[in-house]
This record gives sequence, C-alpha cells and structure tokens, in this order.
Amino acid sequence: MIKLNYTVPADEECYTAMRTIDMAVNCEANLYEIIEVFSDFLKASGYAFDGQIELISKEEAKDEAEDKAMLQAIAEHYFNLFAEPDKDGAKGNTKDVEL
Repeated sequence: MIKLNYTVPADEECYTAMRTIDMAVNCEANLYEIIEVFSDFLKASGYAFDGQIELISKEEAKDEAEDKAMLQAIAEHYFNLFAEPDKDGAKGNTKDVEL
C-alpha cells in the first residue's frame, strides 16, 4: 500500500476546517494510476493546476530543453534586430527576452 498524507500546518489551521488528507493506493496499481491518485492528492492539498502530470523520457526532456533554448535564442535575435541604435550606432536597447 502506498500512502500519501498531508497535515495542515498549525499556523494555517485558522484558514480551513480541513486538518489532514490521507490517501492510499493499492500496490497493484500501475504507474499511471499512481500518478492520477498523486495528482488528486496535490489538488486536495490545495495545489491548483489546470492540466495533468505526465511521464516523459529523459530523451524527450532533453529535446524539449534544446527546443526551448533554440526558441529563446531566436526570440532574442529578432528582438535585438529591431532595437534602436544609440548615438554611437550601437544597438543599446538590446534586451533578454523570456518565453
């Protein structure tokens, strides 16, 4: 049996009537069922998110990081192309762009 437990901190008890959350998952559950229960546990504990928890391979994670870095570099390059040149002709308004 896999057990998930959350206890509301004493200094936050005045904000909620809830005191504890206890959830248990059958050991025979597959990984996706465990992730679903964990997602429900997070939401019951007060974490709000619109979406789902997913498993991705290390290779997929590496590809996503590389794609994000490339998009970041492209965005900064194009933003800086249109920056206003200063009085010496240098483009002084360059700026980091966050995606």
